[in-house]
Order: sequence, then structure tokens, then C-alpha cells
Amino acid sequence: MAQALQKNKISFTIYEKNDKAEDWLDGYRIHIRSVGSKALHQCLPFKQWNDFLNHTGLDADGIGFLTEDFEELVHVPEKLMIGQNPEPYLKQYAINRTDLRKILLSDLDESINYGKKLDRFEQLENGSVKIFFADGTNEEADILIGADGANSKVRQQYLPNARRVETGAIAIGGRTMLTVESRKWIPITISGRMNVVMPKDKFFFFNAFFDKGKDVDSDKCNYILWSLVGDKKYFQDVSVESDLKQKALSLIPHWNPIYKKIISEGDGDTLLLLNIKTMLPIKSWAASSVTLMGDAIHNMTPMQGMGANMALYDAFILSKQLIEVVLQRKDKLEAIKAYETDMRNKGFAAVAKSMKYTHKAISENRLIRLMSRNWFRLCNKVFFLKKISFGNNWKD
Repeated sequence: MAQALQKNKISFTIYEKNDKAEDWLDGYRIHIRSVGSKALHQCLPFKQWNDFLNHTGLDADGIGFLTEDFEELVHVPEKLMIGQNPEPYLKQYAINRTDLRKILLSDLDESINYGKKLDRFEQLENGSVKIFFADGTNEEADILIGADGANSKVRQQYLPNARRVETGAIAIGGRTMLTVESRKWIPITISGRMNVVMPKDKFFFFNAFFDKGKDVDSDKCNYILWSLVGDKKYFQDVSVESDLKQKALSLIPHWNPIYKKIISEGDGDTLLLLNIKTMLPIKSWAASSVTLMGDAIHNMTPMQGMGANMALYDAFILSKQLIEVVLQRKDKLEAIKAYETDMRNKGFAAVAKSMKYTHKAISENRLIRLMSRNWFRLCNKVFFLKKISFGNNWKD
């Protein structure tokens, strides 16, 4: 958002709660789908867009659906997901979150105030917003954009009825490094594409990869990202202090050894336990000088990999609307209303879709799982069925 405003010479200030840029250096790879790529291409100046392209990993060979026995149900190649020979801004990419953050922060030093944790805000009679910070200072702005994440303080004050709730799903995740040695036993099926493992009874396993294709042993830069997801009842005795590897392995005793080795060889420093949450749909509200974007308003589950992409899309459409205000084609509230209408429609559609896949991931309905597995097998044999089932799911 800030890069788009700076690119179009629109005045702004970022208030960042962390004390310095280096305070946020964690996170795994992030999957940028076409909708996110288009947003980045539109928002970023030429230099930052090229920096983004230079920091992405090798292209994936699409996505596969596998059984717990390592049988391939269906493989959807990248060209079917996004089309043949797409322009760079229409492709899908993998990039480390820390690299992406550094790129997005570049050339913004003079516009960022660090150590500014929001306390509250007041909407003034003149249409502006007065923002109060925990350090006792305050600032006044024409518009306050809450881009402060899933536990947004802006949302909590502005839309107190907007609720974030548990989904009933828990995930154990981590990453297994791609080194000279591990590449000898990790199949290309795992190291060259995303995969969803659909067992016949319960659980859900996902893997993606980040591979720069060089310096395979340096700086832990290349790895397999994996997660095991299930109903929370199977994780009641688990906490962040638990042996997460052993817990994950205990839940899949009869799975193919390759999955178990990926988990057992996981980097212990990267293991996490995630209580998967989502936002409930909310009714529209009257536009004002305060608005929200990304996880602050439509936080969703990681299924479908759409959360960050929808945040990027929000930045694109909000910046477009603010450009209209600067050009005096729209007034401020008209522009914010147009943004929020688009954001709610697309953002909460993505929330619903990710929740649908979350329910499927933790379902123990063996009949539904059997039907899905057989349908995937059929799609793998009949290209037309594969195309109508998967061909249009990744372009927006």
C-alpha cells in the first residue's frame, strides 16, 4: 500500500508497532498466486518489482493430490492452473516472507515511524482522524488504514462486532531443509511441487517447497514446508512445549515412510503449533475516514493460500481509489465505500472458500473422502475432467 502511494506521489505515514525493521524476521515461504502477482505488479515501482522477481524460488510443477500410501491421485500442472506462457505478473511465485518484507520496506525509511503501538483513535467532526499511541503521542490524518493483522486494534475499536473464531482445526507445521543429502531421499514429487495428502479416514497433510536452485547448504535457504492438520480433539494434549515431531508422527503410524521421514528430519527451530482461526462474515457498514485491509478485516485459514494474496489485492484496489480522490474524480468517502464493497465481496468469498477446505481437511466422513479420491483418479485419466475441475481455480 505504501509503495503504491509513494509511486503515485500521495502523502502517507506508516506507524509500525515494532521498534525496528529487524524485529520481524520470522516466517516461512509465502505463495503468491496470480491475484497477488497482479497486485504487486500494479503497486510496486519498477525497482521493487524486479527485486521481487529476483528473490523468488524455482517454479513449481503445479500441485498434486496424493494418498497416505504415496499413490498419486491427480497431478495438476502449472500450465493448467494459470495458462500457457503467462506474463510475469500473471504467474505464481514462492518467496520467503522476510525477503518480501525487506523489498516492501525498501525506500520507505523517511515515511516509517517505528515504536508506534496504537492505543485508540477518534474520528473528528472535520472528517479527519486523531490517532493516539501507547507512548503518549498523537497524530492527525485524513484517513486511517488499519493494516494491523488478525488481532487488529483498529478493527476491535471500529467494528467491535466483527469476530475472529476458532475453526476446530489444529496444525503442526515445520520445514525440512533441502540439502545435498536430503535431496537424495526426498522424491521430486515432494521437492518440485505443492502436494495435498488426502488419507481415507482423517487428517490432511500439505507440502510446498522453496528452492533457489543454488547454495543448497548455505543459510538454510532451501526447504520443504509441511503441515499436518486435523480436528482439535487429536491435539488436546499438545502445547507449544510439546515434542511436536513425535506428536505428528504418532498420528500417522501407517502412512508411507517418506512422509514420516520428512517430519522426523524437520528443523526443530521451525516447528509450530497453530490453532487455525477465521473471521465470521459481517454486514456492511457506513464508510468513514477509517478503513481496514488484509487480515485485519478478512482473516482466513491457510487452506487455499489466499490470505496474503487478498491483502495484496486490498492494497491494489484501495490505492486505485485513493488515486481517484487525489485526481478529484471522487470524494474520500465515495472512494472508501467503493473499496470496502469490493474488499468485502472478494475478501469474504475467499474466507468462505478457505473455510470450506478446512472443513474438508478435518472431516472424518470416509464416504466423502472415498468419493473425492476416486474423482481425482478419474480426473487424472480424463484430461477434460481435470481441466473443468482445476483449470480455473487459481487465476483469481
